Amino acid sequence: SRPLELFLDTPENYSTVHSDRIVLKGRVSDASVGVRVNGETIPVAKNLQFSSELKLQTGANSILVHLVPHSGEPVFEKWTVIRKDR
Repeated sequence: SRPLELFLDTPENYSTVHSDRIVLKGRVSDASVGVRVNGETIPVAKNLQFSSELKLQTGANSILVHLVPHSGEPVFEKWTVIRKDR
């Protein structure tokens, strides 16, 4: 079986935003995997994409994405998004 892969489309790691919310968008390489974003289970669409709206605090925000396969090792990715108030 192929190794699990996680692709994060938006936002870019260490990007700076001026909003209190972002929409995290990404894709996975296998439709059978579960996706958790900061501990919350997110559905994966048939086209292997997922999205999650996240609230941001002022300053650095850590986003932890966790792929949970039916078998094999889970995959963890961590991003940071910086919120700056105008």
